[in-house]
Amino acid sequence: MSSFADPRCPVRTWLFRFVLLAAVCIAGCASLSGGTSALQITSRRGGTVFQPSWSTAVYRAIDSNTADIYLTDLPPETFDHPPDPAASFPSGSILAVRMFLAPKAGRTPIDFTASNMTVTHVILTPEAAGLYGGGGFMLPSTRVGGRTFSGRISRATIAPFGSATTSSQVRFVDRLGQSELSGRISARLDDQAAQRIGSWLTALIEDRFQQHSN
Repeated sequence: MSSFADPRCPVRTWLFRFVLLAAVCIAGCASLSGGTSALQITSRRGGTVFQPSWSTAVYRAIDSNTADIYLTDLPPETFDHPPDPAASFPSGSILAVRMFLAPKAGRTPIDFTASNMTVTHVILTPEAAGLYGGGGFMLPSTRVGGRTFSGRISRATIAPFGSATTSSQVRFVDRLGQSELSGRISARLDDQAAQRIGSWLTALIEDRFQQHSN
């Protein structure tokens, strides 16, 4: 995968507050457990595909309609302590999905052009990190509250929202831009682990990311 850190290339970002709010709404400790998910992010502008091997896939049930799902390839010990504002970033990514409305036939739209979820995505390299956010429609195949929560996402939209670096000489290289998220998602119910990742993600966004405008 191409590097996302470069000393010459700026990133175009916007709507930082929306992504921070989504991360806070999604956000505490326990060992991490995992489900299995096959999601990929595809750039609309160049076809770049981002598809990490998620080692952790957990979720927590807020109510019968609402689920907070976290996928990450970061080591579990990353979330043992809050992110250090003065340290370099770990290498990896976190994808957070909040389904805020479970679709019901005859009561709510069941269409991938509708919206019932938000997405917050962070890509991390040692010197630079990028923040993305957006939304779309998730069609669940299981109920919120079960041991495993699964569903399908098709062409949810994601856009760059912000960046953070460890040095003024480095910029985050946005190789995705406007993108689409598609695939199947499956996460194991683990309230404490999900809260743990969510709290870490919220602290990271609050402490390290800067708002940018076009």
